[in-house]
Amino acid sequence: MEVYTILFNRLLSETAKRQATDLHLSAGSIPVIRKDGRLVVLTEEKIIEQTALEQIVASFLSEAEQKILAEKREITVVKTLGGHFRFKINVYFQKGLLAVSFRLITPAVRDFNSLGLPSVVGDFTQLPDGLVIIGGIYGSGKTTTMGALLEQVNQRQQKRILTLENPVETIFANQQSVIEQREVGKDVPTLVDGLQYCRHEDIDIIMIADIRNELSEALPLILELSASGSLVLLEMHADSAVRVIENIMDTFLPHKVAAARTLLADVLRGIVVQRLIPKNG
Repeated sequence: MEVYTILFNRLLSETAKRQATDLHLSAGSIPVIRKDGRLVVLTEEKIIEQTALEQIVASFLSEAEQKILAEKREITVVKTLGGHFRFKINVYFQKGLLAVSFRLITPAVRDFNSLGLPSVVGDFTQLPDGLVIIGGIYGSGKTTTMGALLEQVNQRQQKRILTLENPVETIFANQQSVIEQREVGKDVPTLVDGLQYCRHEDIDIIMIADIRNELSEALPLILELSASGSLVLLEMHADSAVRVIENIMDTFLPHKVAAARTLLADVLRGIVVQRLIPKNG
């Protein structure tokens, strides 16, 4: 087994062993993990060399994914590594050098009641239609909350659910509901294409992950579907409810803002913006 493989497997195991949420590797730096919201430098490890990090990345990215990285200088994927650890991985460049962030994906969908959120958040899943937005900054638990909401529906209601994600993170098993998970870029070319499909199908709930680079083009369709009998659950990167509204309005041309504001007022059912608080002790 090559040295870089031993190093990589050790870092993945250490991340899981310490119950950390993230592992950050940057060429020229010592590995760092995030545990309970705080960054912890793995001082027992050596500085990661560029060549070692290149070999690590090549070990889990396919040739097609490596081509995307070379062209766009960034790629996000979900991979099972170290035998059974599932990670959302962002590969990018900083200061001209390679860097990788690994976020450990919890294997089981969290029960909504275990999250400590207000019950009104869970009540949103009872709505027949409209738009519900789950907001927060990176690492605030948006995906965990969204997964718990969908699983609550899955256990209690007979619904047809479609998710549009890039990449697919949480894997659901059908129970009372039928859940179809589509990865943008693989199962559908674009987010807009996936939403166009929903216009012609019998979909009760549409979940849209935080796909920022396509959101501006997709928002008119999102509002339309919210007003046409589907409940749309949307993840957004925003640090406040006000910022959520501002981000939505900023995507429309000036002459369309008034109409968009009226439609949003009609379909919006709720905004939840969350932030994880570091654990004490």
